[in-house]
Amino acid sequence: MAQNIRPGRYNHSYVKHVAPPVGDPETARTRVRKDDLLVTIVGANTGDVCRVDFDADNYFVCQSVALIRPSVPEMSEFLELYFVARDGGRGEFEKVIYGAGRPHLSFNQLLETRVPIPSLVEMREIVQRVRSEEEAAFSEQEFAGFDRDLLALRQSILKAAFQGRLVPQDPTDEPASVLLARLREGIAGAHASGRRRGRKRNRREAPGLPLCAGRSDQPAADPG
Repeated sequence: MAQNIRPGRYNHSYVKHVAPPVGDPETARTRVRKDDLLVTIVGANTGDVCRVDFDADNYFVCQSVALIRPSVPEMSEFLELYFVARDGGRGEFEKVIYGAGRPHLSFNQLLETRVPIPSLVEMREIVQRVRSEEEAAFSEQEFAGFDRDLLALRQSILKAAFQGRLVPQDPTDEPASVLLARLREGIAGAHASGRRRGRKRNRREAPGLPLCAGRSDQPAADPG
């Protein structure tokens, strides 16, 4: 199905079971093999291509998917890379996709798509270099994702701790809301008491405060 095809990746999460008629030529024609290329030819994802990179057992394409079978299976991975590339087959498909409301690609348009075919040695080298770059990029994304997951885990643990869900709770314990209210009252009372003591101390000390620092027996400086 079109739901299984992602650019350069087969999506295994979508499964639809069918009962193909035995002996029908269509059953043989639509049966999928490993290293086949699948192309979405109808709908929003028209032009998406992926390779069957697993041993497909009784898999069949529906009418919204075209099946391309390379004459040399070793070419399959290179062809997948080419058809996914914007500067390659994907770009060629976008030039000929028709239908604004419901995009389509025809079999004739697929047959007329030009594909550069290097030697098998060059194909393997191209595939190896691309996969190496992809693995390096994936590693960076994986670590970035790990950081995000670690942060999310840390936040969930803190939330559970604040809600008292990390350890079994004693139902006779004082609720946290009551404890917090009592603490607030104590803090407010302490602040009020401190302010009262400060005012009394200021009143006692005010009459004896000197107007300036220094010895009173020294003459004042002459303003002139």
